[in-house]
Amino acid sequence: MPVATKTEQRPKVKTRGLEDVWVPQSTWQQIADRAYVLYEQRGRREGDALQDWLDAEHLVMEEIYESH
Repeated sequence: MPVATKTEQRPKVKTRGLEDVWVPQSTWQQIADRAYVLYEQRGRREGDALQDWLDAEHLVMEEIYESH
């Protein structure tokens, strides 16, 4: 797995009062790709971007958890 450099910005995820969690850029891309698939599956209707993202995040994180 590539190591982040000082200039590379790595997203943080806030976790209910716990420490911040670093999420690899590849995971963010997987979530974005999955959210777009969900958007397409809904017929490309506008207005549900947040729900698509949350659903995609749940699916991707579940896949990561199950693979470990």
